Amino acid sequence: MQQNQFERFRAPLDQFGKTDPFNDAFILGKGGHYSLRYVPFEFINQEARLAIVGITPGNTQIELSYATASDLIKAGEPSELILKELIREAAFGGAAMRPNLIRMLEHFKIPQLLGIASADSLWDENSHLLHGTSVVPHAAFKAGKMFNGSFEEVLNSKLLFECFKDCLAATLARLPEDVLYVALGPTPRAALDWCCSRGMIAESQILGEFCHPSSSGGSAVSYYLREKTLNDLKPNDPVRHRSSHLDHAYRQTIDSMKRISGNLDLSASHQRDQSASERVRPTDLENSIEVKGEAVTANQDLKAIKSTIERAGYDFVKDTKKVLEFSSPVGQTCYVLADSRLYKIKVVVSPHFDDGFIAVVAGPATVKADYFNSNLRRFSKKLNRGETETAYGIQLKFTTLGELSDFLHRFSTTRAACPQ
Repeated sequence: MQQNQFERFRAPLDQFGKTDPFNDAFILGKGGHYSLRYVPFEFINQEARLAIVGITPGNTQIELSYATASDLIKAGEPSELILKELIREAAFGGAAMRPNLIRMLEHFKIPQLLGIASADSLWDENSHLLHGTSVVPHAAFKAGKMFNGSFEEVLNSKLLFECFKDCLAATLARLPEDVLYVALGPTPRAALDWCCSRGMIAESQILGEFCHPSSSGGSAVSYYLREKTLNDLKPNDPVRHRSSHLDHAYRQTIDSMKRISGNLDLSASHQRDQSASERVRPTDLENSIEVKGEAVTANQDLKAIKSTIERAGYDFVKDTKKVLEFSSPVGQTCYVLADSRLYKIKVVVSPHFDDGFIAVVAGPATVKADYFNSNLRRFSKKLNRGETETAYGIQLKFTTLGELSDFLHRFSTTRAACPQ
């Protein structure tokens, strides 16, 4: 997908930008249940020190960007200036979205990290420090409704993946090497982890995952920022079902801020632990990413998962077609299922851990007891459905490499040993 399409849509923006923003003239493509609508967020800020990544531009951002573009086109402004101004005027715009985003930036003291007085200045006099983008930078829709799905869906949709690959992933090498990334929710976080596993950015650049700041999140931002507790939420508040993930994302961001604030010279760019020569350039992307249905192979994801586990001090024992076996620093066995992907990392531990211990180590993971697999050779066996006993364990399912890394640390430092 072509990165820069402003000239193609300049005339429709001039004609329909303020009067008919959802005119069919702005449709970029369709595929299955999905469709894309052009959004002129194409400016790449090569001075940025902070990059904020959403899922996809929403209806408010479409209307704001179109109206602003229409006014600037009619005023005779050059394309480069228009595209730059659109980020400042419309990126993460809206009555709730931008104020909520500013609240979170201020909460984590990110203005101080950037050496500026306030977060709202990132859309004003300090806009040169901000790069705003999305996993799918053009507005994505599913069955006619704004796309709000997982990164797994992006990978499995040829249309969405092509937009992600060409309009986000391919642009990362054009950003400064010390830029810090903030993800707005689990889908952007999974996308950044995916890019990290392929050498496009360094893990140290990912500052953390914010709660998505839109008004549709209800009390999510207030809960995320510790302004409300679970007891403050109504019994039917859907945030209750996401509280564990929000807590985990908050802790990760706090830990990242502590790490970066302690090691980063705020008066100058810090040294990356990955040299410029190691970064994936746009011209290399065609060799490292395939566009076809499922988009990437499981082997690529397993390589990144295995690397994360070994960096945590675990010893690789063996692998089969079904599982990879590791031993923790304190001697506990764990398995990774071979069908794991970066957005669905499946780890199996011994069935003999007690519930309290699992509650501590699992974090935001989805837990499934009595998971049966004959390849769990070091675990106990019992009857499942047939007449022969089968090895079994407790399956933990993670959605990001960061969640996996946190679990590995807890698992290796908590000596609640169990018989094996």
